[in-house]
Amino acid sequence: MMNRLQQKSSGFFRWMFFVFAVLGLFSSCVGIATVSAMHYQGSFWLPLLYTVFFFGFGLWYYKRFSEKKQGFWIGFVLCVAVRLITVVSLQLEPFSDFAVYQESAVKLTNGQCIQTDYGALFPHTIGYSALLSGFYRIVGVNLLAVQVGNVLLEAATAVMIYLCAKKLFSQKTANLSLFLYAVSPAFILYSEFVATEIIFTFLLTLLFYLAIRCKENGSVLIGIIFGVLTAILNCIRPCGIVVMLAFSLYLVFCCVPKKRLMALVLAILCYVVGNRTLYSGIEALSGQPIANMPIGFNLFIGSNTKAMGLWNQGDVEYAYGILEDPSVSPDEFHTRLKNEGIQRFIDNGVFENTKLMFLKFGLLWGSQVYPAYYLQQTEYFAPIDSCFQIGNLSDAFHLVMMFGVFIGAVTLRRKKEHGAILFVCILVLGISAQHLLAETQERYSYGALALMMPIAAF
Repeated sequence: MMNRLQQKSSGFFRWMFFVFAVLGLFSSCVGIATVSAMHYQGSFWLPLLYTVFFFGFGLWYYKRFSEKKQGFWIGFVLCVAVRLITVVSLQLEPFSDFAVYQESAVKLTNGQCIQTDYGALFPHTIGYSALLSGFYRIVGVNLLAVQVGNVLLEAATAVMIYLCAKKLFSQKTANLSLFLYAVSPAFILYSEFVATEIIFTFLLTLLFYLAIRCKENGSVLIGIIFGVLTAILNCIRPCGIVVMLAFSLYLVFCCVPKKRLMALVLAILCYVVGNRTLYSGIEALSGQPIANMPIGFNLFIGSNTKAMGLWNQGDVEYAYGILEDPSVSPDEFHTRLKNEGIQRFIDNGVFENTKLMFLKFGLLWGSQVYPAYYLQQTEYFAPIDSCFQIGNLSDAFHLVMMFGVFIGAVTLRRKKEHGAILFVCILVLGISAQHLLAETQERYSYGALALMMPIAAF
């Protein structure tokens, strides 16, 4: 009975991931056409040329190096080298959310409490800033040092992607997965930012590796480590519940022995206790009460059909107007906005909500252009972008990768067993569902895109 339930559940997730891959490939086609039309005078020759280039470059690498032992080192050195060149060549001062992280980290480094409404409302900003301040205490407040630290974290991410792909598929697939991560323009450009995406992506790939190991031996120690790391991840980006849910479904429906269920119970327990402990630490650093369930604001933003679920000034001004009442706590702030967001979804109706979901899906998975837009703020990047259309370059790679994910999803659907790759399928579906309801931004998909590189390579 249990085996039959597992087979049906596994088949359901593979089928849903196939639907995701179809929509993702379609979205990337629309995305590259939209970016070219809106920002590069409607010329489609260059993105088409870039797409052919990435297909050809990947095929050349695969035939030349994928079966050789030095394939790993070539991909690894390429990954580190292009990122180091990027961070040394471009000088970008933090702005927007990135400036908030930087300023908060400097305050914590100097022994000050943050004491801002923003940090109390969105505790993950303090969580990342606390990690950054620990780094600053070692090396001093140095922006280039942070960027080099990003490169080192991305090197570690590359190794984790390689190890996961090798365990699940083969040496050839592992080398090609590493190569895809190494040459991804969006990931390369993101090395420049003081942003949560770098460490978040590393933690996701590490958790993916732990999920693989848990299926192999069902170790309770792995369950404990998984829970603790997920709690840390949740304090950097509020995505811990989605990750833990994916791990739970994966172990219950795709694994059998009782020992693995014990690992799951301990993982959940360690996540709950670890998350509560870390949030208490964040509250102490904040110097004021913080939101324990900071989801209302994002749900409220995500329900706005006119703004397509994106951050918008009107909703922000309305939300911050609630804080004019000093008696409103951070938790009450999010509760009120959550209720209003749910009501707005109800008022939207089926047609408007369906249209909103398709638009948000396309925004989340259809493009990787925003790092190029962010870098327009530095004088060194604009001339390069005007010559080479870096946004189209990023989207061309994204199109190639989503095509690979689509072919991988077709194969996954036909075969009964692909091990812990189902953890990725469930997690990607969970992240998609989360942002179909909540606020959507393109950069929220980067961690999941890294996890899908073994599928694309496969």
